[in-house]
Amino acid sequence: MATRNTCRPRLTFARIWALWSHLPLLLFQGQLCCGLYDPINKIQSARLYGNIDDFAYYFVDLQVGTPPQRVSVILDTGSGIHAFPCAGCGHCGKHIDPAFDFSKSTTAAWIGCAQGQCTSSCDKGHCSYHQGYTEGSSIRGYWFNDYVRLGDSIQRNPPVMTKMGCHQNEDNLFYTQKANGIVGVGPGRRTLFDSLFKDSQHVQSDIFSICLAEWGGQLVVGGFNKSYHTSPIQRIRMINTGYYGVELTGMRINGQMLSGRWGSAMIDSGTTYTYMAAAPYHSLKDAIQSHCKSSGKCGTARGSCWSVSRSLGLVGFPEVEVIFGAVVTLWVPKAYLYRKSKSNEWCYAFENDGANANTVLGASWMLHKEVIFDMHAGQIGIANAQCPEYTERPPHPWGNKSTVQPARFPGKTTFEQQPSGLGKKPSQGRGTTKIFAVVGVLLTCALVGGFACVLYRKGQSRHARLDDDVEESGVPPQIVGNVHDKEALANADDFVIGGEDEDPEELLGEEAEAFANYVDGLELPSGGLTASVPTDPVNQQAVNQQAVP
Repeated sequence: MATRNTCRPRLTFARIWALWSHLPLLLFQGQLCCGLYDPINKIQSARLYGNIDDFAYYFVDLQVGTPPQRVSVILDTGSGIHAFPCAGCGHCGKHIDPAFDFSKSTTAAWIGCAQGQCTSSCDKGHCSYHQGYTEGSSIRGYWFNDYVRLGDSIQRNPPVMTKMGCHQNEDNLFYTQKANGIVGVGPGRRTLFDSLFKDSQHVQSDIFSICLAEWGGQLVVGGFNKSYHTSPIQRIRMINTGYYGVELTGMRINGQMLSGRWGSAMIDSGTTYTYMAAAPYHSLKDAIQSHCKSSGKCGTARGSCWSVSRSLGLVGFPEVEVIFGAVVTLWVPKAYLYRKSKSNEWCYAFENDGANANTVLGASWMLHKEVIFDMHAGQIGIANAQCPEYTERPPHPWGNKSTVQPARFPGKTTFEQQPSGLGKKPSQGRGTTKIFAVVGVLLTCALVGGFACVLYRKGQSRHARLDDDVEESGVPPQIVGNVHDKEALANADDFVIGGEDEDPEELLGEEAEAFANYVDGLELPSGGLTASVPTDPVNQQAVNQQAVP
């Protein structure tokens, strides 16, 4: 249950008038429509894209700089680096979005080599980085500071100043991958999430959650989304390994414990499959095949894959119980198997990592559950979930047009929050009709959707902090993470506040008050609506934008 502050300023006539007098500007900005950012509970959300087979990773969009440029980055809980290619890169691949153009951001500033400013090496007057990965990929570049928004423009998440890397060289998978870069969110590092958690004005707690579907998913910062859950949240203790480490006791099928040494385990969204030592790998694979032989409903085995009947699907496969001490969680067939494109062929999403390997719980283990990372409590929360699917990215409204076709993925498209007609080129002879249609949709969104959000968002909400929930105790797979670090391991739309016993009128008043506070924070022009496109409320003073040699 979210806590409430009973000492509140009154919603004065002046503040109400400020809200209504700026209604046209709010409409123009799209901020009256029910976006995914919750200014009341201070929770940010962003769509995830990707797939185990076609992409081998999941990625999130960021809006970097002023004006914002869209950058796609792999979401990686197993590392701490946040970097992507920049314009002028000597050896960078062709990705979904154009390379970030440092010179076009009025708020970007290089990090120099002065003592105390740079904690890594120095190269040509720039604070630099070099990162190598287990499968042979590497990145090299320069550090800089700039504003970043999590997600796309529809989410309307507030910007935060943070440190990022500007690639000057990419090799192997980083060169060939579709996503531009990587955002590492591992613990104990200076990451984008660390900057978001320090922004207490816009994010209320150091919690984030990841909910992965077969195609895409949802990232929440500051809480989690209980509306996705199909089971109670179960909590396990994090262990101090420098990663999101957990004590994995073992796995079980049909009540029988699988043999083998599981070792230490880490949760790593940047690793495609789930990796384990040879003995537990063979034990798991054999137990699945034995069950399928008995049930006769799994289809035809072909090496590490199964040809599955369209009518039966995966109904014949067993559920795998993954045990963390006294906590028993489920690894369902549609997670430990992945579909090959649109076919009826499903393959194992776990791999043999050698005789003495520890366990890496990769993206395949995270599928179809919301995994909640609570750094304050030192806990991982796990709940089975129907995670949202996103298969097509909305257009970026600030004009940094992609040099390649926008990403379109096979499968169901579920852009429930995308405004109708946004970014679409009108057909010949229908321009006027579409203009009226867009205006009508926006007006409806502002006048109906805005009030609907105020009146009903609370009752439907399921976003909360982890400690608030007291009900229940196509391409090669990627392994993202520093090679030395791996060895060191030895191996929505709606939110809730208040309780059911509270006065609805009081809640509505508080919601209106909170929304007025949000409007106050927009720093709207006092002189009324202007014709220019509004920009982020950031420092527009001159900054050092020395060119990259």
